[in-house]
Amino acid sequence: MIDFRYHMVSLAAVLVALAMGVLLGAGPLRDDIGDTLTGEVTKLRQEKETLRAQSEERDRALEAQDDFVDTLLPTVVDGRLDGRGVALVRLPRADNGDVTGIADAVRDAGGRVTATVTVDQDWFAAAGSRTMDLAPGSPQVLADARRAIGRTSGEPTMPEILGLIIGSRSADNLPLPSTAQRRAAFAVLGDAGLVSGAPPQESPSAVVLVGGMIPQDAGDGQGEDDAATRTATQLVELAADIDRRSGGAVLTAPEPSVGGQAVSPVSVAREDSGLSDGLSTVDGPERAIGRAQVVLALQEQLAGDSGHYGVAADATSAIPDES
Repeated sequence: MIDFRYHMVSLAAVLVALAMGVLLGAGPLRDDIGDTLTGEVTKLRQEKETLRAQSEERDRALEAQDDFVDTLLPTVVDGRLDGRGVALVRLPRADNGDVTGIADAVRDAGGRVTATVTVDQDWFAAAGSRTMDLAPGSPQVLADARRAIGRTSGEPTMPEILGLIIGSRSADNLPLPSTAQRRAAFAVLGDAGLVSGAPPQESPSAVVLVGGMIPQDAGDGQGEDDAATRTATQLVELAADIDRRSGGAVLTAPEPSVGGQAVSPVSVAREDSGLSDGLSTVDGPERAIGRAQVVLALQEQLAGDSGHYGVAADATSAIPDES
């Protein structure tokens, strides 16, 4: 059993060690410790300034590159979409500047923007299960949309119906819907608050879907666990359905930031080839080079091929191979 003397000896040893530390720190070692700390702080400040200067230099270089590509973009894409009709689909959280920039690039390439359709935020809750079982009253909306598009047999989902409205292929061995049917079905979805804009007046040759980053707190009506990934997956499913019902589709959205919590639908599409088979993706639509890549990807889609392009780590290459 430990007695009182043991405790006294232990306490005395601690006090002696503390006193020695104080004496050494205030005496012989004081200057050495102070000089070491001062040197480390100075070194860290220098490293910070160096990194800041490198970052500013890199930003200037990137800005110069963007200006250069922006100037040459009309020349680079000229004639790539000669007379082809392209529909734009603005997905939730897409940046208006990205949509406008891509529309301008399509026109620079000789293409025609046949329509700009906006998929509204409520699409997530309504189409989360692909059969709209989650949204109040949605089964009736789905039934009305099917009837309006001329699909009384079979059970096309909401993404498939929007694909029939926008696309130029049936994909179900049934006749393509007429212009009147497209308009009627689009009106059903519009009245339900799922889409806005107007359907294409003609069947476009290809479609560009422009998306944005999905933050982790973006609810989809199914709880908050991994809601952003589920939402991004819904967008990829929609893009894939439109791709199957058109001459080709390109999904574009910003690349994820390093350490960021938001999810890019482009990254989700690239992770699951079964989900996005045949769909092309482009990261970085906010940059001039990204808009050029969208046009080149559209041209490749119209030739019957696809790929994933951009500067993100999961891109297969910067631009399509034209060999």
